[in-house]
Amino acid sequence: MPDNNPAPAQSETHPYQKLGGWLLLNIVSLILGLLLDAALQWKGTGDAGIRGTSGLLLWIATYILVGSIAVQITCVVMIFYRDPRFLRFYQLGWIISFVSILFSTASIIANNLSDLTAAISGIGGMAGGLVFSLSRYLAWFAYYTRSVRVRTYMGSDEYLRRAYFTKKIKGPQPAVPDATQIEA
Repeated sequence: MPDNNPAPAQSETHPYQKLGGWLLLNIVSLILGLLLDAALQWKGTGDAGIRGTSGLLLWIATYILVGSIAVQITCVVMIFYRDPRFLRFYQLGWIISFVSILFSTASIIANNLSDLTAAISGIGGMAGGLVFSLSRYLAWFAYYTRSVRVRTYMGSDEYLRRAYFTKKIKGPQPAVPDATQIEA
């Protein structure tokens, strides 16, 4: 006897409830940025050699950067699993990277105390990298705090309340109601 009962309707998911768009691009850029950071730090460590204070500072910067890479990889995994702590880890990763840049800059200064031109040149390169890194961070930070896709993908604005710098920011209106809004 044929089954005359239609299959139960599957719930329609909004495209923003899936990983995609700029959010996916940010994950790809985080991964590529991690690889680039690691390669540049490795090159810088090899170029500077281990000489006195500058070598020590550069190795400290390298270890700090390894910590930053671990935090940022954790952030990427958290986004995949929709963990509301991801933005906190994103911010923490940038703070750690910033500290690493400061140690690298101190290493350049300590390594080139006798050659002021080389020290200024090295600091200029680090400053350019810092400005690029800061602008990239601020652009993605603005995206995370204002994006309807991120808000909808995460399922609530809990990720904003758990981050360091966004505790009082009201998130955007999601494209579909949150699970907490449906239950209420």
